[in-house]
Amino acid sequence: MKVRYSYLPQQFENADDLWGELKEFVKTGDFTLGEPLKEFERKFAQLIGTKYAIGVNSGTDAIKLSLKAKVLAAVITSSPLETPFAFKESLIASVPELTPIAYFVPIS
Repeated sequence: MKVRYSYLPQQFENADDLWGELKEFVKTGDFTLGEPLKEFERKFAQLIGTKYAIGVNSGTDAIKLSLKAKVLAAVITSSPLETPFAFKESLIASVPELTPIAYFVPIS
């Protein structure tokens, strides 16, 4: 069985409205921390049923932010984490990025 590398042609064959929106977005130059991101975060939070959502640029940044939030919560509440934790979906390439944060994880 042959598995194709990319399905992009099928994904974008009926995407004329997307290209129009993209052209308008590029004209604004509002690529980071602007209204489109705020709107995405608001709509995504609504979609998944949470009060807030944060858009980041990569999976590694999502892991880093989640780890920092967990560590910060443990520090603020003075309650050390009960067990070490890791993200099983993480690539080995993420390890150097996460190592500095791991040093601050309070383990009881």
